[in-house]
This record gives sequence, C-alpha cells and structure tokens, in this order.
Amino acid sequence: MIFFTVQISIGQVSAANTTQTSVISQTNQSSSSTLAKTSTSVKSSAKTVSTSWPMISSSQIRSGARYTKSYIIVNHRLPTYIKLGTTTVTMPQFLELLTTEVIKMNKGLGTASPAINVKYPNTNVETIKSTNFSSTTYLKYALSIKYYLDKNRQVPSSFITPSGRIQYSTLVYTYCKIVDFQTINKRLPNSVSVPPWRNIIGQRPIYITSDNINNIKVDNARINSIVKGLTALGLYAKNWGLGPNSHYQVLQQANIPKNALIIDIYGGACAGTIYEMGESWYLNAKDTKKVFTIFWPPSQVITGLDFLPRAHDDNFTPKYGEAGGFPNVVDVNQNGKIETGLPGREDGLAHPDQYMHKYGYNYLYSGDISTIVAAIYKQDF
Repeated sequence: MIFFTVQISIGQVSAANTTQTSVISQTNQSSSSTLAKTSTSVKSSAKTVSTSWPMISSSQIRSGARYTKSYIIVNHRLPTYIKLGTTTVTMPQFLELLTTEVIKMNKGLGTASPAINVKYPNTNVETIKSTNFSSTTYLKYALSIKYYLDKNRQVPSSFITPSGRIQYSTLVYTYCKIVDFQTINKRLPNSVSVPPWRNIIGQRPIYITSDNINNIKVDNARINSIVKGLTALGLYAKNWGLGPNSHYQVLQQANIPKNALIIDIYGGACAGTIYEMGESWYLNAKDTKKVFTIFWPPSQVITGLDFLPRAHDDNFTPKYGEAGGFPNVVDVNQNGKIETGLPGREDGLAHPDQYMHKYGYNYLYSGDISTIVAAIYKQDF
C-alpha cells in the first residue's frame, strides 16, 4: 500500500530529440498539500484530461529530464519553469509528465502526453534517508503519483514510503534520473537510488579535462565514455576540453560552480604539474572546488615514489634555485630526515604522493573506464 500525507483521509490512485529545453526563471518553491492513502489501481474518479491541453512529445520529456537533472545539480534548486518545444511547464506539471513517461516507457509506448495544470504543494515535508527503489516499486509509485496529480491537480506535501516521507523536489529528480537512464541505455533501470533532497543538491557538478595523451579523437572519446558512465549514475558530468593547460584554465572560468569537482586526466606524471597544485596561485583559483587526478597508463605510478624528476617536456617550471622552482628537498631513506643539495636530485619533486595528500588531493592510476567512473562517483559527495 502506498500513502500520501493529507489533512484528511482520502483513498485514491491512478495511472493514467528535439527540442528546445531551457530554464525561464527561478523562485523559491513553496510546497505541498498533503496526501492520503492510495492504491495502485486506476479509478474513474480521476479528473478527465482535457483535449485542449498542449501535447508534449516523448522526446521533449526526455530532453527536459536531462536538462532538469543537470540544472538541479549545478544550481542546487529546481528550475521554476522549463520550455519543452513551444510549451512552458512548471515543475508540478513536469512531475506529472515524468511519471506518465515512465509508465509509458514500461509499456513500450512513445506517444505524446498532455501538459495538464498542476498546482505547487503547500508545504514540503521530507524525512527519508538514502534508499533504493526497485523497478517494481518506482513503477508502482509512478502510478500512484500520477493518479493523485490527475485527480487533485496539486502536488502533495510529501509521499509516504516505508523508508520515510519524500518531498516533491526529490520525486522530480528521481524520475528525471529514471527517464534519462532509459534514454541512454534503452531500458529502464533495475533500481534507482533515492537520496534526500539535501544530499541531491550537495552533489558536485563534474567537469573533466585531459592532457593531450593520444590524439583529439581518442582523448575526447575517453572523456565522453566517462561522462556517459557518470550520467548513467545520475550525476552531472561535462567534457570540458583538452590541452596541456586545461587543468588550470577550467579553474579560472567564472561559470564553473564553486563546488565543482574537476577531473584532470594525464598520460604521464609531471612533477611540475603536481608541484604547482600546492602553489598559492593554484590554490586560490581552485578555491572551494575539488580536484581529482586520473593518471592514465603508461603514466608513472607515483605511490611510494621517492623522487619524480622533471618531465622531459616541462618547459614551464623554473629550475631549482630560480623563483618558483622545484624545492631541493628529498628524504632519500624515508626516515623523516630531509637531505638537501643532492646532485641530480634538485630538479624534480620528492615524494609526489605525499605532496598531493598534503594539499588535500586524491588521485587514481587506472586505464579502466568503469573503475574511473566508480572512483569519481565516490569523490562527488
């Protein structure tokens, strides 16, 4: 049995690439009326949908789902409106369209759906902790939510599940994830993770850069494979670009959110690049963003490395003795005592792994896309 919260007890339930998808404005969302006990059967008490409502195509809903999911993670709120083709819809309307689309996806239907009027909730109540819904569960809930919206034309204050109450913002994000997963993978997910809203908006938008490793085609394909894997997990990820200085240029962009997760992929471990990550000018540019480094084979493994000499193509790091140059320090015996002035050890970085950890950076050495995707996912929260 599925429950909605309401002031009074009402039994009910139901079922019932295009395109321009853009945000129009944003406001604080008020929240929700309340819900009552519901079952999962369609009842004739639901209001008849008028044929005068604008029809929204399946591809427009799918495009809107991807846009809205990304907007939430980047801006930490729902958009107030999105534009689907020539029709502007609110988030309550879009929740009805999303649940309708999931129901149709399950039946293999790709028909258009009417954008009926649905009011905002009066309040937003949420007590849920992170959980997972099986496909059976989220399909059953889609039927219940759609029925309630079609009958009452207003979003409830919360949706009661065995795991706790879920606010409508979380429902919008969850069904955006389900629709987008099906768009990417051509099937509905076996299950979907449902974190509370505070965790959803705490996610970091991900921007991926890469040094020139193989060639433009191969390097971009690598990034795009990682983006696809992260998107399938419900995260916002973007291929920011290639180039030897892209790891720093991305930090300087005003349109990159302050909580962004920057992924830098390198085909080699460069002492100069690692060293500059601890310099004040780099740390100031990074600010509150998070940086995670991927060393792609045949990059040298830096874990436990005593000394990483200057890279053969490093023409940007001043040498030891020059302003901003490498520090001439290395603990040769790893006994905690620093030796200086060692011949041949001046031009590079001692213990690069320890240096990165000192400044709060994590890294991964891997040539496997699925391993990289899983590691980035863990870094994102």
